[in-house]
Amino acid sequence: MLEHTSAQSAALAAELRNLVQQTELLIGALGADRDAALVELRRRVEEAIAIARQRLLEMEERARRAGETATAAVDAYVQSNPWTVVSTAGLAGFLLGALLLPGRRAEPPADPC
Repeated sequence: MLEHTSAQSAALAAELRNLVQQTELLIGALGADRDAALVELRRRVEEAIAIARQRLLEMEERARRAGETATAAVDAYVQSNPWTVVSTAGLAGFLLGALLLPGRRAEPPADPC
């Protein structure tokens, strides 16, 4: 679940970066126009971009901290329960092997008679 959330956060961050970049290009294209309505629109869009950038930075920081917290929790669990982790990993490997290899078992040799 954490990986799914991280992937969603990364996709959202990339989309926000793209949106900010495209908006900045639009503002640059409108920069030469001095119409009062466009100047006000440009000011509002620049303000919105600044807010979006700040929120994006905050979201990235929260995601980084959440990842560090999860890593620390897993590390602490492994340190305090090493045999549980080893046996669980071994069991998972055994079950995965049993599920993937049933078709590969050697068939008994054909009876020559």
